[in-house]
Amino acid sequence: MRTSVALRVYGPTLDPEDVTRTLGTHATELHKAGDERSGANGRVYSPFRGGLWSLESGLRETAPLSEHVDNILDRIDSARLRELVTDGTRVDLFVGVFADEEPCNVQIKPETCERIGALGIPLDISIYP
Repeated sequence: MRTSVALRVYGPTLDPEDVTRTLGTHATELHKAGDERSGANGRVYSPFRGGLWSLESGLRETAPLSEHVDNILDRIDSARLRELVTDGTRVDLFVGVFADEEPCNVQIKPETCERIGALGIPLDISIYP
């Protein structure tokens, strides 16, 4: 099993530089509404319709899920993160699970669950077979 985790802040009028200033942490991915969007193959798509600020754990994909989450949460100030939740701006913690085999068991430590819950943001889990 492989995992990818990112804290995402996004919205139609979001300026990712404002998020960087508020959190005091640089994003691993960001864009504004209207920025050009292209795929890995060089194909150009329609511009982004909203802004995004995303922070990935940077850990190896085989690291335990709780380590990915803790790595991100250790790098942000939860009170400042809550300041970002305004009309039209959403914040979530995205988890991508890539199941290389069946069954695929995902475990998050209780302490990590508490930290996520204290932020008051959704945990968005996508599982890919």
